[in-house]
Formats: sequence, C-alpha cells, structure tokens
Amino acid sequence: MKTVHIIQHDGRYGGEYLSDRVPRGTTEIPPPKYDEANQIPVFKQGEWEIQSLSFFDDHDPEAEWNQDKWVIPVEVKKDRKKAEIAESRWMEETSGLILPNGMEIATDDRSQMKMLSIYAKAQADANYSVRFKTPKGWITLDSATILSLQAYVFEHIENLFKKEEQKCIEVDACKTIEEVEAISWDEDISGIDSKE
Repeated sequence: MKTVHIIQHDGRYGGEYLSDRVPRGTTEIPPPKYDEANQIPVFKQGEWEIQSLSFFDDHDPEAEWNQDKWVIPVEVKKDRKKAEIAESRWMEETSGLILPNGMEIATDDRSQMKMLSIYAKAQADANYSVRFKTPKGWITLDSATILSLQAYVFEHIENLFKKEEQKCIEVDACKTIEEVEAISWDEDISGIDSKE
C-alpha cells in the first residue's frame, strides 16, 4: 500500500489516502508544508506549488482551472448569453410600444393582461368601446381600434420571441468564447422586424 495525494479538477490538493496503485487524479508526490488557513498546494506540471487561498476565491465560481489559468467553459458562457438574450427580450417586450399613429402604450405584464381582457370584449361586441389610459393620457378606443391595436402588440411580441430563438440558435452554433461574446441582442435578425 502507498499514500496517494488527490489532485482536484482545478489542481488543488484534496487530501490523501492509502492505495495499492496510483489512480487517475492522484500522485505519489507529497505536497510541501503549507499554512492551511491561508494557503493551498496546487499541482502544476508534475509538481506542487503553494498558492494563496485568495487566488481561488477571486475568480468566477464556474471557471475551471486549465493550463495555469482560470477559464470559463464555452457551455457556461453559452448558458449565460442565452439568459442575457432572454432578459433583453423581456426588457424590450415590457418597455412600451409606439404605434404607427404615434400613440404610446404600456406593454408590461400587467398591461398585457388588461389588453387581453378588452380584446376579448371587442371580439365579442363590435360596438364595444373603452376609455384607455396611455402614457400621454386617456383616450377612447372603439372595437375596431382595439382589435388592430392588439394585433400590432401580438406581432411585436411574437417577433421578439422569434428574435430570441434565432439568437439562441446563433449561440448554440458558437465554437469559442469569443464567438459567444460577439453575439448581441441589438443586432437585427434578417426577416424579423420588432416594432419601434
């Protein structure tokens, strides 16, 4: 039996145990003495070196130790970029909309629910009208205007989700971190026009 020393995925020392062989991820080379409160041995290029614990604290928690540096895996970057894209889509979806006639309407989640309610009433009653509050004040909407307004909002939101999907497809196709970072929500998608 021999004492083997565990090398964690980031090179850090992970303790020791007795074994009749040297399993993968271990070494027979013992680490040097170190201050356990402030230091940690790190296995690099066949030998141990001492690093401060703060070196490991001051990095992205999802980074991996690779060739003497911290690297965030491409798949982690992709997940983060997709979350960023979804956030950008939501911000644009809920930040309001200016119609071709200059009318401004709120499109936050609460406003969308209210619009769906009056849309259902307008579909059921061609003579329906309602007083509607916009960022610039109150107006009266008749049934025909409500239906065209909602169609415009629906198209706007649908296009934003199409854009999000296309951006995520671009992210999935990336091979490098640089390619992922180059993708921006602000870039237009061919054939998808969000309303402004």
